[in-house]
Amino acid sequence: MMLAALALATVAAAAPDLSLGWYGQSGFRPGLRTELQWALAEGDGRAAHHALVGGADAGAWMVPNSLAMGFVGATGGWVRTGEQGLRSELVLGFGAARLRSLVPVYTLEADGMTGAAELEPVSLPGHWRRVASARVGIGWGPTETRRWGVMVRPTLQVVSAWNGGVALPFAVELAAVRRGG
Repeated sequence: MMLAALALATVAAAAPDLSLGWYGQSGFRPGLRTELQWALAEGDGRAAHHALVGGADAGAWMVPNSLAMGFVGATGGWVRTGEQGLRSELVLGFGAARLRSLVPVYTLEADGMTGAAELEPVSLPGHWRRVASARVGIGWGPTETRRWGVMVRPTLQVVSAWNGGVALPFAVELAAVRRGG
């Protein structure tokens, strides 16, 4: 118990990285994503700094005139930053997503007596789904002498779908990263 409290105090004292970026689902559909990321364990190699990281993220994207998705979750992974700031990362995440239709949805209701059919609107307020993600990032990260960076992060999400299957949205994030503190 004491060890866990010490670990949490160490993480809380470390300055987190904050990233904010354009999150293009399928590469071009509009969205935003933000993340706070703390170093949980760090070490220096011969030519690079390595860190196991954990954090929280949130974001949203939309298919105009079709659907929108917002998500929140936790992330964890590995980050390597070279001496000149070249950064690579592999991060996994898990959380919740809310999918919502942006267009009216109708059902066809048949009258039992006459056989005439009418369109009836259906309310679809949105559905919460589980979401997992895998992200590979490359770019220029914060260093000892520079507090900012720019990353490109292709991301694959696995979202439980309405029909019991899964949806696999792919996104590309272009993010600005800033070291806190």
